This record gives sequence, structure tokens and C-alpha cells, in this order.
Amino acid sequence: MSNHETLLVPVELVHPFFFAKNEKIILDVEVLENLYASRPFLYETAFFSGVQAVKPWEVQEKSIPILIEEWQKVNELLEAFFAKRERIHVLPPMKKGISLLLELVYWANGLPVVLSNLDFDQLAIKPVNLSERLEFIMKKPSLYHSYIQLAELISEMNKQFVKQQAMKKASKL
Repeated sequence: MSNHETLLVPVELVHPFFFAKNEKIILDVEVLENLYASRPFLYETAFFSGVQAVKPWEVQEKSIPILIEEWQKVNELLEAFFAKRERIHVLPPMKKGISLLLELVYWANGLPVVLSNLDFDQLAIKPVNLSERLEFIMKKPSLYHSYIQLAELISEMNKQFVKQQAMKKASKL
């Protein structure tokens, strides 16, 4: 039987696009012991709430490929909705895609996501003009151009992460 814990969304994750103040999240404690990308900000919720869990930002070589794999599923869904011009269905997968992007950016930099202060200046690896591009996407997430921009950001971030990993390995040789 699963062990569930209901937690208040930590202040670090309160952001009008994702979580309201005083919103609650139900955590499956057993899920927190493994890496999954199906539920956005799951590990940050545990971390900021003091609940024992995997810290994906400390094991980027394992966690980033899981995020990219999850993005591919979300991307297929978004492609299908936009191809059929079913914009009314795109908000939930776009929100998930944006969440995956944020996890990708922060985790690749060895940090948990902090939604309450989306400041990318201190991050070493990030796409060009990330703040402006993300702001555009979050203002109008159901636009096709927002989807294209999101896909480009994830692709750019993944390339930068792969490059960083290659440079790390080369420096160890």
C-alpha cells in the first residue's frame, strides 16, 4: 500500500501560472524514491517541505534524459492538437511542457526549481533570452508560436546540457 502525504505548496513554488497560494499537493512517498518526470515539481515540493526524496538536480546524467523522454510524449500530444487546430486542449500539455523546460534548466544547473523568483541570471547554462521567451510562452500558452518557442527552448537547453556533459568528461581525461 502506498504512503501518501498531503503538503501545502511550498512558498518557493507559488507562482500564478502553476500553483496558487495555500494549494495542497498529495505526494506518494514511494514515488519520491525514484526518478519520474510525469508530475512537475514533485521533487522540489518534497525538498522544500523537508520530505526525504531523490534530488534529481544532483544526478543530472540520469534525470535530464528522463525529462527529455517525457517532453517527447508531451510534444507528440501538442503536435496532434495543433495539427487538428484543437487549441482548447493545449493548455494542460503546454503547462507540463513549460514545467519540463524549467526543470531542465534548473536541474542541468544543479539546482531545484524556484518558481517564486524565476531569475535565470545566476545560471551557467541556459538558452539565449530565456526570460523574455518564457514570458511570451506563459502569457499566451495556447498559441502555436508559443509551442514552437517552447520546443526550441527545450532543444537548445538539451544541446547545452549535452555539451556541458561532454566538456566535463573531456576534462576528466
